Amino acid sequence: MPIEKDLKRIADALEIIAAQMDGATAAPKTAKPKPVAQPALASVPPAPVAAPIPAAPVAAVLLSPEELNATLVAEFKRIGDRKPIDDAMAALGVVSVGDLPNEKQAELIAAVKAIPA
Repeated sequence: MPIEKDLKRIADALEIIAAQMDGATAAPKTAKPKPVAQPALASVPPAPVAAPIPAAPVAAVLLSPEELNATLVAEFKRIGDRKPIDDAMAALGVVSVGDLPNEKQAELIAAVKAIPA
């Protein structure tokens, strides 16, 4: 007898699948669907939005005037114009790389790297 029950269950399941494929909502003749209890959803507060992380301060670079000039030349090639670099230097109160104090090098490099190409 157990095999007959298994075959009956398989036949009922096939009827359900066939009905769903045809778009019909017919239930099997012998089995009635049991209501499924839905678990209660717990009230979960939304996650707090984190504040944006500020950019890390640029560490003191301490480049030689030649190294700083090479860095500026590379940025000039990226930007394609000298004027924005000269403007960044003028904002720091210098005209030449040799006039730039060591503590302002990182500020100048950051300002020049921020210039869009």
